[in-house]
Amino acid sequence: GSLDQAKRKEIYNQMQVMVSEEAGTIIPAYISNVDALSSKVKGLEANPLGGMMGYAMAEYLWLEA
Repeated sequence: GSLDQAKRKEIYNQMQVMVSEEAGTIIPAYISNVDALSSKVKGLEANPLGGMMGYAMAEYLWLEA
């Protein structure tokens, strides 16, 4: 693998084209939600997988006045 981010981006772009043109994919389900953060909410971090920290947010966050 390459550590060069520009090269990695190009490789991933090429792979996406190959999958799209030659194989195709089926996405049976996907998460459709958005995390929103306020500066008053502490302990909550954006999660690239969505789900507000795996739906365990109440265990980790607090409000600051």
